[in-house]
Amino acid sequence: MISEIKKLQEEISKLEQEESSLEAGISKADTDVYWEEKAREQGFVKEGENPVVVLPPGESEGERSKQENQGFFQQIMETIKGFLRE
Repeated sequence: MISEIKKLQEEISKLEQEESSLEAGISKADTDVYWEEKAREQGFVKEGENPVVVLPPGESEGERSKQENQGFFQQIMETIKGFLRE
């Protein structure tokens, strides 16, 4: 009986901590700073700002678009090869 009470008290304690954490998250989500941060994570910029794209070292924009196009055409070729095998 006593061990059961201790287990329930521990569970209550854990649930109270979880509730506290969730309430803190709700409070944080009510701020403009939070939503601005989330929007910026998805690539949005404020009006009048200029977005900056950082490329990996040694990769120019031309090389990047060439790789993207090459990947696109490789996907098409793989699709065609798949149809021909069937």
